[in-house]
Amino acid sequence: MTDRKLLLPEALLETIAGVMQSLELDFFIVGATARDINLSHFIGLDSPRTTEDLDIAVRVSSIHQFQSILSALMETGSFARIADNPIRLLY
Repeated sequence: MTDRKLLLPEALLETIAGVMQSLELDFFIVGATARDINLSHFIGLDSPRTTEDLDIAVRVSSIHQFQSILSALMETGSFARIADNPIRLLY
């Protein structure tokens, strides 16, 4: 165990949380960031980040709802589309 603090992308998480709250949708963090939160904050183990992405999961009822989420995230001015990947955004 080390004293290294896990650095979470707080501004990113706050932006996503605000958008999801405005759309009345729940989301959760998955992938490496979820693992790091569990290991670092709950178990006290160091988990060095090897990637800088954040994976989130949202249950959507339609492609229209999915597109609304992407549009709302883009409207914050904090995200950009990735041309060759329609489901990923760059923060």
